[in-house]
Amino acid sequence: MRVSLKNERDFKAIYRLFILSIFLVLILIISNNAFGQLPLISSVVPENSVIPKYSKFQVDVNLGMAYFSNPFNPYDIDIKLKLTGPSNQKYVINGFWDGSNWLVRFSPNEAGTWSYYAWVNDYNRTDSSSVETFTCTESDYHGFIRVSDNNPHYLEYSDNTPFYGIGQCRCWHIYEQVPNIFTDMKNAGMNTLVYWMPDWDNMLVTNITGYDSYDMSRAAEIDQIVEDCEYNNITLILTIWNHDEIRGAGHPWNIRPYYDEYNPFRNLVSPVNLFFVEDTSWYYQEWLYRYIVARWGYSRAIQQWHTVCEMDGTGNSSFSRENSYDYRNLWMVRINNWFRDNDPFGHPVTSSLSYDAIWNYGFQNMDIIQVHDYNNQNDPVKNASVYAGKHHQFWQSYEKPAYYGEFGTGNSSIVLEYVHYGAWVGLVTGAAITPLDWNDGGSWGDFTPEVYEDLSHFANFASDIDFIHWGLNIGDVSTSSSFYAWGMVGDEHAFAWILDKSPGEAEESAPITINGLGENIWHAYWYNTWNGEYIRDDYEISDGSLILYSPSFVKDIALKLHKAQLLSQPIALNLQDVPDDQGFVVNLNWIRSIDDTTGGSATKYIIQRKDSGIWNSIDSVDASGLLKYQKQVSTIINSTSEGEFWSIFRVGTKFSSGEVIFSDADSVQSIDNLPPAVPNNVVLISSPNLGLEWSPNTEEDFSHYSVYMSSTIGFEISQECFVCDIDTNFYEITVPVGYCGYSYWRITAKDIHGNESDGSEEVEFYYTEIALKKTDIPEKFSLENNYPNPFNSTTIIPCSIPEREDITINIYNFNGSFVKTIWKGNLVPGYYEFSWDGLDNSGCMVSSGIYLFSFNSVKHKEIMKITFLK
Repeated sequence: MRVSLKNERDFKAIYRLFILSIFLVLILIISNNAFGQLPLISSVVPENSVIPKYSKFQVDVNLGMAYFSNPFNPYDIDIKLKLTGPSNQKYVINGFWDGSNWLVRFSPNEAGTWSYYAWVNDYNRTDSSSVETFTCTESDYHGFIRVSDNNPHYLEYSDNTPFYGIGQCRCWHIYEQVPNIFTDMKNAGMNTLVYWMPDWDNMLVTNITGYDSYDMSRAAEIDQIVEDCEYNNITLILTIWNHDEIRGAGHPWNIRPYYDEYNPFRNLVSPVNLFFVEDTSWYYQEWLYRYIVARWGYSRAIQQWHTVCEMDGTGNSSFSRENSYDYRNLWMVRINNWFRDNDPFGHPVTSSLSYDAIWNYGFQNMDIIQVHDYNNQNDPVKNASVYAGKHHQFWQSYEKPAYYGEFGTGNSSIVLEYVHYGAWVGLVTGAAITPLDWNDGGSWGDFTPEVYEDLSHFANFASDIDFIHWGLNIGDVSTSSSFYAWGMVGDEHAFAWILDKSPGEAEESAPITINGLGENIWHAYWYNTWNGEYIRDDYEISDGSLILYSPSFVKDIALKLHKAQLLSQPIALNLQDVPDDQGFVVNLNWIRSIDDTTGGSATKYIIQRKDSGIWNSIDSVDASGLLKYQKQVSTIINSTSEGEFWSIFRVGTKFSSGEVIFSDADSVQSIDNLPPAVPNNVVLISSPNLGLEWSPNTEEDFSHYSVYMSSTIGFEISQECFVCDIDTNFYEITVPVGYCGYSYWRITAKDIHGNESDGSEEVEFYYTEIALKKTDIPEKFSLENNYPNPFNSTTIIPCSIPEREDITINIYNFNGSFVKTIWKGNLVPGYYEFSWDGLDNSGCMVSSGIYLFSFNSVKHKEIMKITFLK
């Protein structure tokens, strides 16, 4: 076959290009052999050369001639930074692609000079950079959070500083919905934030990236969150998988099977149960986990890796938490172990269920125990008692930190109480972190300024507790049946919390007993949990048990105890007004001097009161070796409702040399807190005026009486029933025109200090019209016939009463049924006229007929017939 001229020309041209290509390849080979291979690394550029301890050291590794197809595939391109610390400790840190650059991040944990070099493998060849150095300086940062070696129930930083978690859950849309959350938390003393990477916010694998690439804009936002947390001293419980993303169709929850819609791993393995068991799935999961650790593991802001949130909500079938062969349990062990083995910074690992059941298999395979709970959403008090029991169970069964990683209420009106009680019960029952309230900006809301302020008071109380070195254990703490009380007790320190079971009105005091304190002197500090103020401090002595009585409080109150040390001067315990007295006397308590022992040099205790700026000695007590002394001492003036008057005292140890060393001064008010006697012999009288009369009070500080009235029998003294104050022991009753019915009366006595007695016995009064015609005293009792009789409007019944009596006059119908009370009360001697207008007790006209007029007293009983005609 012949070839056309045109085809021959094309063939020759192609042949010449082929020969030229071969020539160029040979030139390249010769060049490489002559001058060496082109380097994989062109430069390594550190962000800074001087780094504070536990801060980010970042280098940019610029590549030269490297061959790879996927920057997220560590088997395609692998970049590491190899470091040596001042003490010759070695670290190998993985690098990552941030969308523009190859970066490696590290956080030095030792001050001094560090050396480092970059290492790259593109799986064709390897290359290393030259060795460089940077300087690490000391800083105020404490390092990474870990389980404490000293007390494994709590957390600590790298430098052994205690860490107690105070926080909340706010898992997505941080900058869009709560841009001030970091400063709000910092200002409140909070330090813990639960954050997710869900598909609707910052999940790295998406339907667009696929399972083998990552969304760099989302990763950049997480960068910012981590940096903002660091800046504000907040730590993240970073959730790797939330349940929605690895739940598929068929799961009993039957909501949001997002694996089937949004998780790109479904394009690799499906249905969702294969995600947990297939080696192909695990192969690509490791890429993802390596990327997360490489990009954010360096940061002291990472508190925990929360590998899976609510395991029982994953997969496509019911989860058996104690079945070690359930595919999710096996996967949970695998992912938790991966983070332990591959995180060079050693962040603790946790996982969770959607409820607070004991998950032995899970708890054994995590560093920190986490449970969730959403029961008792309308009863924060009951919720606190349940959490107390669960925290005690965790403490006694597992030597690990434990906490409620989610809790809360959808009832916005009690969120404050819910968070408040949750935080305090966690603190005093051994939790390592406060229960973390769920917030989402939707039906579960967000923290209000009031909640942040409340947690700031909690953080203030917890700030000086050394959870690591105090030797804390669950305390043997009890109280009365009206309260709950829990506490943690150490060798020389303790703290406790009392909760009113029915919070409402102010409580005057609550008892608390703490056992196991040994024979010690304790400095007790009472704390108002609602305003963040220490409201009283006392010295107390324990002989193995310590019984204290709190100051008055509303809802709850906290207590902190520190072991006190004896000094040469006495330690003033407290000054207290003497109860149930008329003032001018207080109790002064103090703990002995260290020199008040057999053969010691202390001889007396001198008590002084400060009068008009001058210290005057007013009493003394022999030093007799007692541990605690008490003495009643006098004041100059009482405090009253018109003003507060403080008396100032101090106690001094007098030594055999004559020297006196005084305690600090303290002040107290003496108060007349003994009310007058209850008014007695209260009676209803009708002459000279209708009213109440009683025996007069005789106290020197008596001021006046208060009159109370109600239409309800058995009424309690209250402002609603107050009638008036009077100076005499008679009160004239003024009855409104037309009034007819019962009233009930009580009298109290008050003194000049505002103390009020209990109420007198109740006096019943039924009013209808009576007339005292003559005040002459009759010689004998008589009940005369009524007139007119029969009657159809009003009838009059004359009566002579020779002596003072309690009298009841009633009207009955002819069958003996009650109709009306005409009079009930005390009447003085005289000639009376009683009247009846034909109305019954309810004001209705009776029917025509014969009625019975009944007169009843201790000495006289009479019945008379009356005829009523309409």
